[in-house]
Amino acid sequence: MTRHTEQQQEAARPRTTIALVVIGVLALLGAFGARAAGNDVLAYAGMGVTLGCTVWLAVDAARRWQKDRPHRP
Repeated sequence: MTRHTEQQQEAARPRTTIALVVIGVLALLGAFGARAAGNDVLAYAGMGVTLGCTVWLAVDAARRWQKDRPHRP
């Protein structure tokens, strides 16, 4: 990967994180609303989207932590 591409990805990272958090929260709220209305299929879909966003954020944070960590010889 070129240096220019890495800089672009680092610049876009905060927007991606914010978008994933917003999507996850809205999906979770939608899942609760669907469950309250008795629609289990939409509730499970909303929970799946929320879980997907959570896993994506966790993997991204782990990669960043590993990248910033000093390497041992």
